Amino acid sequence: MKIGFFGDSFCQYDVPEDWQNVDYETYITKLKKHYNAEIVNLGQSGSSIYDLILLQIKPFIDTNYYPDVCIFVWTDIARLFHRNHRNLNIHTIDHEKENFTIRAAKQYFAYLYDANLQKFQYKAALQYFDLNVLSTFPKTTKILHLWSFEKLYDWKHGIEVMPELVSLALEDRDFFEVTKYDPAPNHLDGDKKNTLVFNWIKEAIDTYTSSPY
Repeated sequence: MKIGFFGDSFCQYDVPEDWQNVDYETYITKLKKHYNAEIVNLGQSGSSIYDLILLQIKPFIDTNYYPDVCIFVWTDIARLFHRNHRNLNIHTIDHEKENFTIRAAKQYFAYLYDANLQKFQYKAALQYFDLNVLSTFPKTTKILHLWSFEKLYDWKHGIEVMPELVSLALEDRDFFEVTKYDPAPNHLDGDKKNTLVFNWIKEAIDTYTSSPY
């Protein structure tokens, strides 16, 4: 089995070798071991949904090479797309080294950002991706959707895994710790949380049925 994770920092780490004081397996490692699977893609920290669509999943589509399971983890609306600087969002720009790109992002969020417009564009992009891209995936590919933050769309292709991951990440933790300087891979600290997400995804994979649309 080949499994691809497409999204943000909630699906960024398989084996967190560089993390200190992590003595538990990530939910991604648990899935890999359970299915004896190959992980063919991981998420990009701080990235937008357009990073997922244009940079992460597109090479698989272009080469007609689809993972057996595609797990999409959809992030929030307040993120910008950049092909090289892939973590531009309202939280990260204050901690990045100053350059032209960072200054432009700060100006955008200060003077141009409109949450209602951003949410409209977000939903429109997901609808297009759902109806025009996911509809072309092989019927043998299992498509799962998770939300990092707020759910904003009802999928016609694939199945949804709830609740939003941030609700689990914030359990017994401070929001600042999770969003700014998180010591836990994929924002999920401890074996209990990772086992929960593993079981949610495992159940979705094992009981998967194709969308009727």
